[in-house]
Amino acid sequence: MTAVFDTALVIDYLRGVKRALEAFGQFPDRAITVGTWVEVMSEAPSRLEPQTREFLRGFERLAINEAIADRALALVQQHDRLSIQQALAWGTAQINNSVYVTIDFPRLTAPDATVYVPYRRSDRKTAGNSSAGAGRRRNIHPAGE
Repeated sequence: MTAVFDTALVIDYLRGVKRALEAFGQFPDRAITVGTWVEVMSEAPSRLEPQTREFLRGFERLAINEAIADRALALVQQHDRLSIQQALAWGTAQINNSVYVTIDFPRLTAPDATVYVPYRRSDRKTAGNSSAGAGRRRNIHPAGE
């Protein structure tokens, strides 16, 4: 089964966070949303942009279409703590018959088989993993760098 990975998990992988590496190992067929691609590329240090771009080529990049937009809206309406970004990624996974793999997801009242949370962002214990604000570059490095 294909997995749609969220931005925070991809960045953790690039940083070498062990739990992210383990999560990636569970899903050999990987995809990201266009939004995740843009976010990861915008946070990559300039000197690592070519390597980051090459790393991201290993993912199927999924565009947003009308069906995904409709599904994302329904998810936001059903789950009041769900951000639009999360709803778009989750909706993308659902429309593409994939699982959404995320570390930054609100706890739902009932578990959902289309979401896999290998660990929570708030549980990260590694140094330098604070959440940077939008527009700020985080220190990410392509795996193997």
